[in-house]
Amino acid sequence: MKKPIQPTVKDKRSKEWRIYRAAMKEYEAYEKLKNIEVESEEVKPDEVIVKKGLGDRIADFTKAIGIKPCEKCKERQALANTLRVKLINLPDENMMEFFSNYSMSDRLEANEVEYIRLSYKHVFGIDQSICFHCGSAYKIVTRMVKQLKKVVRESRS
Repeated sequence: MKKPIQPTVKDKRSKEWRIYRAAMKEYEAYEKLKNIEVESEEVKPDEVIVKKGLGDRIADFTKAIGIKPCEKCKERQALANTLRVKLINLPDENMMEFFSNYSMSDRLEANEVEYIRLSYKHVFGIDQSICFHCGSAYKIVTRMVKQLKKVVRESRS
């Protein structure tokens, strides 16, 4: 993958610049993934295993937009599939109580969303940003709650 060429248009709000920024994000993600070295290690009980690996998800996406995989792509796919999501911290008692009894409603309160986001960051070490201006906020929060509920169920058993 080649590095995108910076547009010559001076207005950074133009369509050319938006395309360039999107292409740069994709290029940077590609470069990070290309240079990842993964050590093979035994799966530990405190790890949450993703059923469909990151490489499979990337391959599905690229296939959907019409990019055919080469041999290097398949190697990176296999490498990315070996990655595991590790828990940074186990949920504390307050989190376990909250998520074991929690059910999503149609309307989310701001303090509820913030607690879910902070809990997710505490357990997985990922600061998931939530954009309330687009329609994806509810989906993101729902996914975070499902993952946290799964961790709570597994840590109780």
